[in-house]
Amino acid sequence: MGFASPGTFHEREEGVFDFEGDCDIGHFLDLCGDLGFYAFPRVGRFICDEWDAGGYPAWLVGKPAVELRAWHEPTLRYVRRWFEKLIPQIAKRQVTRGGPVVLVQQENEYYYVDRPGVREYQDFLIRTMRDLGIEVPITDCNGFNPQIRRPSSLQTVNGGGAGNVAQLRKSQPGKPVFVSELYTAIPTVGVGL
Repeated sequence: MGFASPGTFHEREEGVFDFEGDCDIGHFLDLCGDLGFYAFPRVGRFICDEWDAGGYPAWLVGKPAVELRAWHEPTLRYVRRWFEKLIPQIAKRQVTRGGPVVLVQQENEYYYVDRPGVREYQDFLIRTMRDLGIEVPITDCNGFNPQIRRPSSLQTVNGGGAGNVAQLRKSQPGKPVFVSELYTAIPTVGVGL
């Protein structure tokens, strides 16, 4: 079961984190395990276009000295603080520790943005997740652009069309082929996975 954990939900006010009640991500992951599901959290910081501001909280988007999704030292402090609150709850529920979390996504559709320090930014996300206890594979959903791809992140495809699946299989032989977002409008019949 893939899901996203946005800051707009858990940090509605700067520095005030909510992981209780409907926001209790630990309980949600525990339920996934109890029901026999594997979990694939997309922690971001940018989680998806379908969520307001990609999951960034409004108070952060409104800060004048912030550059989202970029290698920008003042902004990275906010990202790290978010990860320090979120990642430990996910880390203790990884399959390596008896839980349901099998993958964690570090960024989403980064190929759509032209931001400074694309490699450094993703390396920061991956390194921070590892430092905070993520042991399972870290993925991305960044397409096939070699300028964006990071070798320490397992590549996935978005959309799942047969052509994308075949291209992914060819670009990373011996690694799993994983579709991180599958839309029913894209034909996938006849794809040998």
